[in-house]
Amino acid sequence: MNFKQQLRDDFDAMLDKNNFGVSCLNTRTNLSFDVIFNDIYTSINDEGLPITENIPIINTKDTNDIKQNDVLTIDNKNYIVFEVQHDGISGLDIRLKYA
Repeated sequence: MNFKQQLRDDFDAMLDKNNFGVSCLNTRTNLSFDVIFNDIYTSINDEGLPITENIPIINTKDTNDIKQNDVLTIDNKNYIVFEVQHDGISGLDIRLKYA
């Protein structure tokens, strides 16, 4: 097994949706999949106050069709996708805001 394949296998194990997944629905595509809340991002707003947000990760094996302004329903709450970033392996990091 080459390094890249080993990295993908390790990443897939880390993104074990059976243990860590939260159900999500993309209302544009009507596709359900699991997201994993793994990364925490902290930024500073214009008033100088910290904003901490969880950034869900999606395994691209489940879906690769997430676009800016999609509405995702997670835990009965609607969120708007304002940023999608491929992680270079087999995941998508998405930044959300409340709809």
